[in-house]
Amino acid sequence: MGGQKPRLPKRISPGDRAAWSFGDLLHDHLFVTGTRPPGSPEAGEKWNRKTFAELVGVNERTVRNWLNDKTPPDYPDTIERLLFGTDPAHAQEERREFRRLLPRNTRQTKAASGDEFDGVPPPLASFVGRHQQLKALEQLFKIGERHRKNYTMLPVAIHGLGGTGKTALADQFAYTTRRSHAMTWRCRADKRENLIEGLAQLADRLGVDPRGATAETVARSVIRELAHEQKPWLLIYDDAPSPEVINDLFPYAGAHVVITSRFPDWTSVAKTIHLEVLSDDESIEFLNTRAERSDAAGAMFLARALGGLPLALEQAAVHCMRFGVRFADCAAQIREFVRLRPVRSTDEANVSATFTMAIEQAAKPGSPAERLMALLAECAPTRVPVYLYAGAFETQEQLAEGVLALTASSLAKADAFLEGVPALTLHPIVQLIAREWSEEKDLRSAAVKLLVDALAEIFPINPYQDFNVWPACQTLIEHVWFQIQTDIDNEPKHEAWPNVLVRAGSYFQARGFYDPAEMLFLDAVVHAERDFGKEHKTTLRAKHDLAVLFLEVQQFPRALHFLQEVLQAQENTLDANHPATSLTLLNLGHAWSEVGYPEVALQAYERALSIRTGFYGNMSVEVATTRREIGYIYFCQKKYEEAALELSQAF
Repeated sequence: MGGQKPRLPKRISPGDRAAWSFGDLLHDHLFVTGTRPPGSPEAGEKWNRKTFAELVGVNERTVRNWLNDKTPPDYPDTIERLLFGTDPAHAQEERREFRRLLPRNTRQTKAASGDEFDGVPPPLASFVGRHQQLKALEQLFKIGERHRKNYTMLPVAIHGLGGTGKTALADQFAYTTRRSHAMTWRCRADKRENLIEGLAQLADRLGVDPRGATAETVARSVIRELAHEQKPWLLIYDDAPSPEVINDLFPYAGAHVVITSRFPDWTSVAKTIHLEVLSDDESIEFLNTRAERSDAAGAMFLARALGGLPLALEQAAVHCMRFGVRFADCAAQIREFVRLRPVRSTDEANVSATFTMAIEQAAKPGSPAERLMALLAECAPTRVPVYLYAGAFETQEQLAEGVLALTASSLAKADAFLEGVPALTLHPIVQLIAREWSEEKDLRSAAVKLLVDALAEIFPINPYQDFNVWPACQTLIEHVWFQIQTDIDNEPKHEAWPNVLVRAGSYFQARGFYDPAEMLFLDAVVHAERDFGKEHKTTLRAKHDLAVLFLEVQQFPRALHFLQEVLQAQENTLDANHPATSLTLLNLGHAWSEVGYPEVALQAYERALSIRTGFYGNMSVEVATTRREIGYIYFCQKKYEEAALELSQAF
């Protein structure tokens, strides 16, 4: 045995590179191409196995095992630096291929330990009860059992009324089973596009190249990659509206999927767990644990007043603990509050009264907490980044005072983003009651203006051309949607709102979500026309961008309609040679060409060329672009000499 030569892997031919393993790729970099960092004096020189092993910090046998795909590499980052250098901008394609072919249990070394929690907070200290439901989740997913690779597992849907603790149960399950999952990832699923975005964010972790692809294409690639995982991931699809919206976005293998939803019927696509309110015993334990007391009789009285709803019990417990109120006295306060405001059914009224009392206690008139609560009530019931509400306060001290008042009362939850940006979250029920409170106090109009001012200042200006701003857009887009859904028409927001809608529409257009993009552009047109008039510059921009969307999705008659409206208004309000008019003419020429009127298109292009030559100069990119369109028209008309002349001047 000692005299035998080490077995070398059977190499796949270069023509079959798509079928290479990690060992094949490493062999190619070391012994075929001699991959080295830029500027290396040994550039192009093939590696010596002994030298490579010493630089990595392992022995030659270990390297040989990597080449034979016997064991995964222990130090992939070190190997990547030795081959490609420390500059991440260098050899991006090669780096991406390297990470894609890394064995699965290497890529997620930290995650596999169960210590990394992406998007899932630590367990609540006050989490009580739900033992049967947690056990049911483990049994449905067969946690602890060994399964073959690509084992198919149906999702599990946790459904029930709002405030019953569906998300808390999913989080607790994620925590208790963290060592059974390679990674835990939560996606907001209240809209299909949110779920797609959440899945697409896993692209880098799974070696999926997102460039040039729509978010949905990337998400589907992520789902396919998950199927190859040896250790299952846990995906939480939070607040899903119905099976029809998301039923084609489940991994067929490689992941356990937990759905939380108020929708009752998931039996067609998932196993189900119906979550009821807490029992009397669980409610008593919850209240005493959260308020750090031992008052079973008073807790029973309060729990029955609130119908065992966990969210309301949490709020009542915090109120009692902060202000030294007995459980029985808190129940009496709730009854008195409801008596003075007789609305809804008894349980619903008691829950509403609990939160309204807490809001009025924390958000005193004129206080920073009052302003912050009114502003958060106008945001979507998801994480609200600090930069969306910080501008409403003159000093950091006022901001800190408002945040402390709401978090100490458990009305808002400090919930930072993964990158560390501070944020606050309101539960949807709290937010709904806060909005009713804000309207009753006549605070909503001012709060909406503060929110729109903030969105106008921080929403990226040109997401269609700059994909680097997409994460920022995704953080803010939900708050734009929410404003559309809860729009109050008592007065115009201001000029900035249609511009915010246009930017949001451009983001969706860039991601390939054309339906929501069209909806946002149309809403921008409606607001701008209503608030500023049909020929206002804000209205014209919204119509123009809507027309460009129609050109992209090949709805050319609709594009023509809006472009002609824009052109007529520009001719009425702008100088005849204004560059904005030339852009409209250029897009109008495109639309006429596509519907079969090349002569009319040529007239539009030539007029645009005249304006652009005078404004930008004959050697400008704008002029070259216009000449290229004219040359294309001539070419299609078989006027090759004219086409050649225009194209030669363009290039």
